[in-house]
Amino acid sequence: MQWQRAERARESTLVLDAFANRDGKREAERELAGGKLVVVLCGLPTDWFHEYCQIMRTRYEIEVRVIAGCMLTAPIRNYASSYNEVMEKRIRALYGDDVFEKVEAEAKVLFEQHGTEKPAN
Repeated sequence: MQWQRAERARESTLVLDAFANRDGKREAERELAGGKLVVVLCGLPTDWFHEYCQIMRTRYEIEVRVIAGCMLTAPIRNYASSYNEVMEKRIRALYGDDVFEKVEAEAKVLFEQHGTEKPAN
């Protein structure tokens, strides 16, 4: 409870949040109309983030766009949620309900393979 109050106080002291007045749903619909598939992410990246992005881009022509690091505000979370809700619905319709899970699993395997390879001298 104390942490939640501190978080709200911190958010209220932000002078400007670039996502405060943005409509994620509307922006996603606009990008879809333009033929773009994009997933927005926020938070710290996983170890296999590079592999995940590469698979999404090369196999599915999906852009992975990082919009925030570890400093998340309510507007950023709301924007990402509403944006991805629209995009993920279309992406799952095109590539299957488990497309994100498949890409994640493959990215993890690729990362582990890269980690076991010895660098060339």
